[in-house]
Amino acid sequence: MRLLRLRFTVRPMIIAVALFATVAAVTAFLQRSSEAAQRNRCQGNLRQLGLSLMNYSTECDSFPAGTIANDRLPPGRRLSWLVLVWGFLDQWFWLLDQSEPWDAVTNRPTRGHGVAEKPVPVGRLPLLTCPAAAGAADEHMPGWTWYVGVAGVGRDTPELRVGHPRAGVFGHDRRTRVADIRDGVSTTLMLAETASANGPWTAGGQATVRGLDPDRQPYIGRGRQFGGTHRGGLNVAFADGSVRFLGESIDPRVFEALATIAGGETVPAGWDR
Repeated sequence: MRLLRLRFTVRPMIIAVALFATVAAVTAFLQRSSEAAQRNRCQGNLRQLGLSLMNYSTECDSFPAGTIANDRLPPGRRLSWLVLVWGFLDQWFWLLDQSEPWDAVTNRPTRGHGVAEKPVPVGRLPLLTCPAAAGAADEHMPGWTWYVGVAGVGRDTPELRVGHPRAGVFGHDRRTRVADIRDGVSTTLMLAETASANGPWTAGGQATVRGLDPDRQPYIGRGRQFGGTHRGGLNVAFADGSVRFLGESIDPRVFEALATIAGGETVPAGWDR
């Protein structure tokens, strides 16, 4: 009898352990599936943005400057490059006064319209929102962006001239042509996602253009300059329009080499594995 009682006591414990393991496995699978879906949606956003930049470059013979030219305003108060390329994304027209700051009374409520629709104010834009980001569902006016143009290596890179060895694709007044990208378009970063210092998509300056700060390494990860939304790395778009996921373990020197257009660095084989 004693052995029989023990057998009936142990069996529920085995069932409970098996049930717990099954629930844990299903939960882990669903979490991985959700993360993969969010990463894919984020990459889709970057592909659309990259394509719009490629189309802009084809029509205008260069990628856009990081801000809309306005000698009366510092870069941080000008309208951003995203305003310039939106017409290459879809048939939506923003009613923004390009002669005024992004935070002017006329520009703060971002109003727009389609081909036949009446103007309406629009805040959060899914195309500029990483679905995995904290606060991705929050409403702002103007909406925020989690995707920024890469300016090169150094905090001063948005101000550098085209061809400077530390300069990237984007600068506040810099217009980069494909021919200027001597390091190769397939190994030159154009856009990167970030969960750091996010701001309005219409705002020039750090909200939409930034360089790598070598004094704040490592570059990638939660609480770092780039990434911080997806586990293990970040999504980026290159100057050829391709989109890839870079692991946060990438050599900082390689990440720096990818950020410049004419640094002359040699990127090692297998750098993206």
